[in-house]
Amino acid sequence: MSFSDHDLVHQIPHLRRFAISLLRNRDRADDLVQDCLARALAKKGSFRAGSNLRSWLFAILHNLFIDGHRRNGGRTVSAAADLAIEHARVEPRQDDRMLLKELFVAIAALPDAQRFVLLMVAVEGLDYQEAATAIGVPVGTVRSRLSRARRILRDMLEAAGPVADIGAAATERSPVVG
Repeated sequence: MSFSDHDLVHQIPHLRRFAISLLRNRDRADDLVQDCLARALAKKGSFRAGSNLRSWLFAILHNLFIDGHRRNGGRTVSAAADLAIEHARVEPRQDDRMLLKELFVAIAALPDAQRFVLLMVAVEGLDYQEAATAIGVPVGTVRSRLSRARRILRDMLEAAGPVADIGAAATERSPVVG
């Protein structure tokens, strides 16, 4: 059993979101997603029935990203600078937007390995096994990287000061649904 074109199209928003978080550039992310889809279609026969399509596609996307990173001599776009520019337009007194901006900058500052795992699990909703399969590491490594990423983010946001405190206060006031 293989996957259908409809199944593949359904995964594009997830792939695009992950690619944007890796590259911090929408045009380059779209190119990466296109390369990923082309590779997936070319290697369709290697997809194992019963496997998770999203994990398989994330593995392809991740490998293409790493290959590109190596080709460029390890140079990446300055995450903090790009995110600061992209999110510089914040209306006064928009505490939630400031907290979100700080969170984006903090996530971008994480080491690649930790950022990949955090995005796959927390944003894309992959379970630990799926994330481990996608990046080719043991489940324990995924748990360890996720734990470190969460700790680093918590430390960075606590060090950020008043805006993070306001966001925390707002979260405490908001009832959790679900």
